[in-house]
Amino acid sequence: MTTGIPGNDASAPSLDELSDQADRTRRRLDHTEDAPTGGIALPESAVRKAAAVKDEVQEQAVQAAEAVRDTAARAVRAAREHTPAEVRDRAGQVMAQAHEAVAHLGHLATDHTPPQLREQAGRAATTARANRTQLLALLGAAVLAASVVRVVRRRRR
Repeated sequence: MTTGIPGNDASAPSLDELSDQADRTRRRLDHTEDAPTGGIALPESAVRKAAAVKDEVQEQAVQAAEAVRDTAARAVRAAREHTPAEVRDRAGQVMAQAHEAVAHLGHLATDHTPPQLREQAGRAATTARANRTQLLALLGAAVLAASVVRVVRRRRR
């Protein structure tokens, strides 16, 4: 390897080799520097604008979620207000009867069920307790549907 310059030792790389090495390094640095933006150099103003748009979209998402929550709450209030008192009372009675029946069945099951099956039932009961709101809503909807069907059938007679 000679540098082409008299007086240099033969172990030093040539100018062509140094130039090639510098080009490779430059390309590698350019590639890693531009990687986050896909190879496009973004001006500072574009980065600031992108951050502002991101913040605005997040704020709009929060406002939309609040609007959905408010609408759902209004719908629940309207359903409560427009449900006749006798239907609500009957739903409460049915729920009380269901609670008593479940308690009675629970005592019977405890008395006549093998231990392993009781453990599995205990896990199922824990899951049901964790989802109590959904189960009560489902039961209430079923009672309401049964009441509506009953009223419709009575009117057909």
